[in-house]
Amino acid sequence: MDNTNITLPLLDVNSPHCALRVEKAIRTVPAIAGAEVDLNAHVANLPSTAPAQAVREAVAAIRQAGYNVATEAHRFTTTGVTCAGCAKAWAPS
Repeated sequence: MDNTNITLPLLDVNSPHCALRVEKAIRTVPAIAGAEVDLNAHVANLPSTAPAQAVREAVAAIRQAGYNVATEAHRFTTTGVTCAGCAKAWAPS
């Protein structure tokens, strides 16, 4: 499987020292094949073969190191979901 590039916006990484700390934190995540922090763009670029799991683990590692990652939430309206079984089928895992 090809690697997928994942970009995480970093909110408070403003120095080379901070960027290095974020890179070291991300490297503790087993699913991450490598990581680069672009200090000028304030992002972490992650190549990963397990994007969903890698993102969750990388965000947790960055936050544990004392830095913030910008997140975005989406809300969708669904129709035809009329029982708990249907709702469970739609819920993210």
